[in-house]
Amino acid sequence: MTETTAAATRPGPPPPLTDGGAAQLEWLRRMRAEEPVHRDEHGVFHIFRYDDVRRVASDPGVFSSGLNRDVLGAEDITRGNPAWTDPPEHRRLRALVGQAFTRTNVREYERRTYDLGNALLDEVDGQDRFDLVEKFVWPLPAMLIAELLGVPVSDRQLFLSYADKLASLQVGDPTDDEEGYGGMMSRVTGEIRGYLTEQYRSRLAAPADDLISKLAAAEDDGSGLDEDEVVNICLALLFVGHFSTNGLIGNLLLCLDEHPGVAARLRADRSLIPAAVEEVLRYRPSGTRFMRVTSQDTEVAGTPIPARSLVMLWFSSANRDERRFPRPDEFDIGRTPNGHVSFGHGIHFCVGAPLSRMEAAVSANLLFDRFADLRIESEGPLPFYEQGMWAPRRIPVAVRRA
Repeated sequence: MTETTAAATRPGPPPPLTDGGAAQLEWLRRMRAEEPVHRDEHGVFHIFRYDDVRRVASDPGVFSSGLNRDVLGAEDITRGNPAWTDPPEHRRLRALVGQAFTRTNVREYERRTYDLGNALLDEVDGQDRFDLVEKFVWPLPAMLIAELLGVPVSDRQLFLSYADKLASLQVGDPTDDEEGYGGMMSRVTGEIRGYLTEQYRSRLAAPADDLISKLAAAEDDGSGLDEDEVVNICLALLFVGHFSTNGLIGNLLLCLDEHPGVAARLRADRSLIPAAVEEVLRYRPSGTRFMRVTSQDTEVAGTPIPARSLVMLWFSSANRDERRFPRPDEFDIGRTPNGHVSFGHGIHFCVGAPLSRMEAAVSANLLFDRFADLRIESEGPLPFYEQGMWAPRRIPVAVRRA
């Protein structure tokens, strides 16, 4: 093969998700088959196959989350976030954060999710066409996070505006931005962190039954969380928790619209909804990838990777790996087992996964209860985020009430 021919066949960057993901899925399929470990023009190593993604995610000693903060310059906004730390610090933070979440009554928040969701759907009563993302999918997770954190009712619109502001951080490769990931995050999140700091300090003076108070009071072997750590954990909950959950809900609705037979089965038997949520997580995960940094020279699938290299784990590719999932491009709610990696794997498995799953299941039940028929109506392709989050920006629907 000539040098010109090799350059012509060399894989380019991942296509954007603006077409709903079809082009990127084809690119990922090609990468799994032809170049399961790919070094891009920035020196980032991309990992595509299921077994390799799980192996990297399971080895924090070699594939570090803590070094991520140094390489991306994100120390001030990630300190205290278990997702950005390695053992032994990770064990301390995970125990403290897990303690606060363990004391959070998921059943009680399930009831609150029904209440908040019904209130949102009441606002479109009488309308037979509206944007489901704007009216329901987008605000519901942010409102529940506000409930979890104990944000005063008078501040709810301000809190929702912060979620809107964080939407501007949906970016592709952080190495593309001259400002750097850390600088960009610090600029956009400064006002939000200031607000969360005020909330934290108010809980120190007057603790309440909310997650901020529980994080502030959490203690393990005499160790607790300081102000910056609590604020950054709350910021991560708003950023990751909100986007991953509204993406999950939006993608669930898209999958049911594309598979009306499955939607009819779920209407007839609501006990199938949790399995459908799991298949949506595999089939169309809202979070497509996550970064690690190598702490030493290593290799993946026979490809040498030097120390201090950025490594990108493609969860959306692992979830479609033909080596792990029969008929990976088929939406099958009966898929058993369904070992997707959409909430991560190993020590960094998402602590908020039960809440996210609950919100998606409640959303399906609410919409089935409220509408006898719900169809997506769009004159053209739905708008999607370009990179980073695989989810629709808008879902115009026509509905018929039950």
